[in-house]
Amino acid sequence: MLRGKIAIPIHDHEGSLVAYAGRNVNGEWPKYRFPIGFHKSQVVFNLRRAKCCNSPELIIVEGFFDCFKVHQAGFQNVVALMGCSLSECQRRLVLSLKRRLLILLDGDVVGRKATKQLVQALRGKLPVIPKYVPLGKQPDNLDEKSLQRLIGTRR
Repeated sequence: MLRGKIAIPIHDHEGSLVAYAGRNVNGEWPKYRFPIGFHKSQVVFNLRRAKCCNSPELIIVEGFFDCFKVHQAGFQNVVALMGCSLSECQRRLVLSLKRRLLILLDGDVVGRKATKQLVQALRGKLPVIPKYVPLGKQPDNLDEKSLQRLIGTRR
């Protein structure tokens, strides 16, 4: 399953390894492969690390590479939904941290629509701040300085 792909370990909120995702790097589709029986709607990627940060915020992005890039820009408080929708399980996990939520999804039509949906789904539970990546871009396309300006002060 992972031949010719980058293997990305996925841990649950308690730190247990639950799966490996495979990402194609040669442009082939599907871009990601998940093992049979794995339900990405039950996990928030990088949550176990983000909850250890002392930041008052939790940054929510779509994908693994977005998460890596935002983390490299100095924000350890970042998680990925492994898509642009938020399941009920993921919603409970995110809300359990009781932090201000910064939504930073892709700058395409789907990402913009999903940002609005997430803000509506989470509003009233915790403070939610939408941040908008430039049209046609994704967080992993931006350089560190652009991410830092978009997100705010480095954590």
